[in-house]
Amino acid sequence: MTKKNKIIIIFAVLFAVVMLILGIFLIEQHMRKTDVDSAKEQSLEYLCEKYNANPQEFKLIKYNQAHSVQEEYEIFLTKTVWIDFSFEYEYNNRHFIVSKNKKGYYDDYQFDDIQNWCTEWLQKNVDQRIIGIYLDTENIINYYDKNNLDYKYIISKDDSKQFLKCFENDVARFYFYDKEYTYDDMYIDKLSMKFNSTLKADYIPSFYYVTNTPKKHFECFKFIQWRSYAEPDYNIKGE
Repeated sequence: MTKKNKIIIIFAVLFAVVMLILGIFLIEQHMRKTDVDSAKEQSLEYLCEKYNANPQEFKLIKYNQAHSVQEEYEIFLTKTVWIDFSFEYEYNNRHFIVSKNKKGYYDDYQFDDIQNWCTEWLQKNVDQRIIGIYLDTENIINYYDKNNLDYKYIISKDDSKQFLKCFENDVARFYFYDKEYTYDDMYIDKLSMKFNSTLKADYIPSFYYVTNTPKKHFECFKFIQWRSYAEPDYNIKGE
């Protein structure tokens, strides 16, 4: 075999490899596009059925591609975790998250309502100086799961007390404002005692002094499913 023929063969092999890689890339991109279209369609079906709406009423803002990540569960040990699609939609001038877990699709469209209803319940039944709660998409999922509710169930104002009872210790944060507050530990203790005696929840509430109500934010990290959360925009004061 001549040197010229060897060069031709090498270039031919390299060209074939490049074309193979390009082909695999294009196929993968097509499959990704097909997957996201299918997931988007399923999420819209879920939303339309839950809120009795038409698909055209929901505007897709952005989405996070489904993917797998390595999660550490013990020192030096990891496991593969599947992160499903997350979508951000706009509906009735509200931005909200739709995602999926093993149970099915869920959303936090009612986020603002839940936050307001729970705050109103606490003001009426615990202390009127409470001006907000820390709320997270996970709180909404926990409420559904702990009460064996389908994610298509629409939460109402009457569910406020039961919703508050489904918080966990690490996210049971409540905010209050009192212009006469002097950072007295007894003040916080009295609030907690009134809260516990009224709600009889299975967690210890944490109260923080703030001067403004919590605001809604989005977390769109690659390594977790997207979520919404509400907390003050500044450093929290208090214990």
